[in-house]
Amino acid sequence: MGWLLGFVLYAHFYLTCARGVSSQGFLGIGISASIQAHVGQSDWLGDAEVCATREVVKQAAESETLADADLESAREEVKKAAEVLGSSLKALKTLVIDDQTISDINVDNLAALWKNTFQFTAMRTWRLFPDNTSVFVSTGDIPQMWLRDSSAQLMPYVQLLTATPPSLQTDALRQVLEAAMRRQVRFILSDPYASAFYFEHGEANEQGPTKQGCPRSDICKTCTCAKCAPACGPYTYQKDFELDSLLYPILLHHKYWKATGTTSHLNADFTKALDAILELMKIEQRHNTQSKYWYKGGTPGPPFKDDIGLVWSYALPSDDAASGYNIPENLMAVEALRLAAEMARGPMKEGRLGYYLEQLARTIERAIDKFGVVDDSRSSNSTEVFAFQVDGFGNHTLEDDANMPNLLWLPYLGHRGSLLRKYGEIYRNTRKLVLSAKNKNFFTSSVAGKRIKGLGSQHHSMGLRAMGSECMGDCVWHLGLVMQGMTAEIPEEKADCMRQILSTDAGKLFLHEGFNPDCPEDYNRDDFGWANALFSEWVMREWAPSKSTLP
Repeated sequence: MGWLLGFVLYAHFYLTCARGVSSQGFLGIGISASIQAHVGQSDWLGDAEVCATREVVKQAAESETLADADLESAREEVKKAAEVLGSSLKALKTLVIDDQTISDINVDNLAALWKNTFQFTAMRTWRLFPDNTSVFVSTGDIPQMWLRDSSAQLMPYVQLLTATPPSLQTDALRQVLEAAMRRQVRFILSDPYASAFYFEHGEANEQGPTKQGCPRSDICKTCTCAKCAPACGPYTYQKDFELDSLLYPILLHHKYWKATGTTSHLNADFTKALDAILELMKIEQRHNTQSKYWYKGGTPGPPFKDDIGLVWSYALPSDDAASGYNIPENLMAVEALRLAAEMARGPMKEGRLGYYLEQLARTIERAIDKFGVVDDSRSSNSTEVFAFQVDGFGNHTLEDDANMPNLLWLPYLGHRGSLLRKYGEIYRNTRKLVLSAKNKNFFTSSVAGKRIKGLGSQHHSMGLRAMGSECMGDCVWHLGLVMQGMTAEIPEEKADCMRQILSTDAGKLFLHEGFNPDCPEDYNRDDFGWANALFSEWVMREWAPSKSTLP
């Protein structure tokens, strides 16, 4: 039996790496899953790494080579767009929200903040990757690249492409966006369990998680993750598996396709990535019995039930340890898998893959119906709401966090309306809960006369501010205020979120992570790309003039 398995592995490796066949396998039946069952996750990731390394040579020849000058050209296009759209925003004089005039918001201040936040990612986070065919996107103040953050940071530029003014050129910007998506896909293929990656790698630096944090490997039980190549990718920075890290790039790829009509980014490597994501999610539906994943001492939290349809995740979007199944991530999975299926069945011409993606989405949705919708017994009238985390045994938590995916952002996530139509009443009940004192992460100013209140997090990023006091606890997050404004149905609620944002930037004309609602000058993170990008995206969605009215 051993010789047969060896032959299968060799044949699969040869056909997948040397000949570039889709990772669905040479039999077309998802052989990756069956191989994983025999050899374990670490060995399978080792082959994926070798594939990824060898593919770089091939891809470098096939992909358009980039230079620093190309990134600079894209920055100039972003800068020009900021000037044109910023001027159009200032010309509004008075802000109008859903036909309601809001006279007390200073449009000049709004335009100035938007221009800075819109340009932030292009000016401060892009780097040409050493392969000269892809672009690395750091968070801003943290030099590593997160799959989640980088996707969110690029969304405003894709939003720009949906209504590019005739006077603006975006050829270089498109080139950079496609190169950044290329980098995301290669990172996923090198280590699908990782959430964040280094710009460079090398055993001498012993980068990556320590031996205590490294997944178990039969090849190297005592080495650091950088040396345990089969266990971690060569660029892995954090291997705290977060389901949303795999889902965000899908949203970005789909949005770019819809905005431009371009399909070159939906290539063979993206197909391999979707197949890897699909197989990993199926394994993590049965984490206790099928997964070889191991990180920092094992599975966090109390026991949870296997095989209930939901997908397990080691960490929350906040990077804090999860407990059982996170419902916001699984809601995101339903939408992202359906978007992936749409791409697979359409321009990618991968109908079989599209079928399996859709089937997994349906399985997760049924599990959300069964386990993720619960009664809020704390309300006077028992109402159905979304749980934040569940264990499959009937236990759950009722809360929310400013980091996305969260429960607040369902209207943003379900932009096509399918999820919101189904869960509309449940979402509205949940929204009331999470934007109230019932949620341990909803914070309000204690200073008389201050009207600062919003969604925050138990997570705090300390030491990322060069000068000044930081928020030490009970911090309101700009991410939470922006998403509340983006998803609000009432004009006054949107306006109130905008007022709070404009009054809590500490005079920096940039947004931050958490800030003290009593003293917004005490904040965390000077250069937080995600918050800046989300704010600029909101402004563009809500108030950007139509293409026909721009010069």
